[in-house]
Amino acid sequence: STYRRADKPGHWGQISRICDGKWINEEEIPLWGTGAEKSFRTGDNMVENFNVLRFGAPNSFVDADGSVYLCFWCVEDTVSNIRYIKVSME
Repeated sequence: STYRRADKPGHWGQISRICDGKWINEEEIPLWGTGAEKSFRTGDNMVENFNVLRFGAPNSFVDADGSVYLCFWCVEDTVSNIRYIKVSME
């Protein structure tokens, strides 16, 4: 799975498995933006938190050839971008 954390900057990946009906997290992996402290804020006021947010809306999909991609929007050096990461399960 992929997600944006509420307590740390960046987009993250989680390798998990289901065993006997239980979700077991194996490994958390930073995928992008973990050094982007200025684009991240935590606090009780969600409006203020989102005002400084500079990336988000991660979306994963599998291409016809089986490749897995993570897509998201971000702002880098005042330029808005749509980025993707090709994920390999090795």
